[in-house]
This record gives sequence, structure tokens and C-alpha cells, in this order.
Amino acid sequence: MFWDYSSWKEIERVRRDVEKALKSRCSEIEGHKYPPINLYESKDNVIVTAEMPGVSRDSVTITLTNDIIIVSGKVTARVDEKEYTAIRRERAAGIYEKQIRIPQTVDHNAISAALVNGILTITLPKIEAAKLKQIVISE
Repeated sequence: MFWDYSSWKEIERVRRDVEKALKSRCSEIEGHKYPPINLYESKDNVIVTAEMPGVSRDSVTITLTNDIIIVSGKVTARVDEKEYTAIRRERAAGIYEKQIRIPQTVDHNAISAALVNGILTITLPKIEAAKLKQIVISE
């Protein structure tokens, strides 16, 4: 069976429509992933950084279970929205929670966190067994 040009054109139109719908849905999901987080690793530590401008340390909760760290809390609006009507709103407000899998085993008793100039930094020291070891080749 041969397909004519109009059949291929219709298939291509449907493919573009599906791609457009998926792309807009993904953008909508990505737009609500707060806070943006980076994960770094050094010889001795795993470092998590999160951009949290205008967030107080009292509104942030950090928990670690097994190999997943959870950053959660609340971002409040800077303007009383009962008194004002938003014309444009790009800064998120509300409750958030983000989970990140930690790639190494860390010392749960030595974790530290700091929130400085809107950047949350969580330092997770690796346990000795998880640290990179260099093996010397003998003769």
C-alpha cells in the first residue's frame, strides 16, 4: 500500500502537535522546580548548593534518609497580594520540597549547612570507605 503526500503531511502535523504539547508540559513542570540545586563531589565531601534568594533559614528544613537529601520549606510573597493585584509574577511563592540522591555514603553525624547571601550550602562528609583511594603498584 502506498501513502500519498497528504497522508505523510497529516502524520507530520500530528507529530509536531504531540511534540509541542509535550514540550509545553515539560516547560511547565521545569518552571516549578524550586530551588535550583547543584551537586558537587570532592575527595572528602559531597556538596549540595541551592539558590534561595530572600528565604530565611527558619523557613528551610533539611533531612537525610539513607542516600536521599530533602530540602523543603516555604517561600513567602514579598507583597501583600490581598492589597495588590499581580501584573507579572515570576518569583515563586509557596511550599516546596526537592529530593536529591547522594551518590556516596556520607557521615550523617558530621553534616553541616549554611545559608549565606541566598545560597544554601550543605556539606556532607564522606565516610572513610567511600573516599577515593589510590593504590600503589608494587614491583
